[in-house]
Amino acid sequence: MTGDGLRVTGDRLSVENAALGTRHAARDKQVYVQRLRLVKSYGFNFVRHHSAIMPPEYYEACDELGMLVSAEFPIAYENFYRKAGPQALENYKREWAAAIEAAPQPSIHLRLVHGQ
Repeated sequence: MTGDGLRVTGDRLSVENAALGTRHAARDKQVYVQRLRLVKSYGFNFVRHHSAIMPPEYYEACDELGMLVSAEFPIAYENFYRKAGPQALENYKREWAAAIEAAPQPSIHLRLVHGQ
C-alpha cells in the first residue's frame, strides 16, 4: 500500500465502480472488461464489493472473463436492521428479492447479507 491505492509491481490496482469522471456506475460492459482483465493479469480470480450490488454489465463482464464475485447487499447492517420499522423491513425484503432476481449470473458465487 502506498497511500494512493494498492500497487502490484508498481501499477495501481483498482476496480472502481464509478465511471471515470463521475460518481455513477459505468453502464458499458467494455469498461469492466478492461478493468477485470487487468485484475486477472495479476492472478486474481475473485472480487468482493463491500455493500454494493453492481450493474448487470459488470456481472456480464465477470461471466465472460471467468471472474468469481461476492455480491453483498448494501442495506444489511444488523444495527440498522434491528432499528427498522415494519415498512423498512418490507423494503429490505423487496430490495433483496429484486437484487437476487435481477442478477442470476453464474459469476456470483456468494450473496452476502453482511460481509463482516
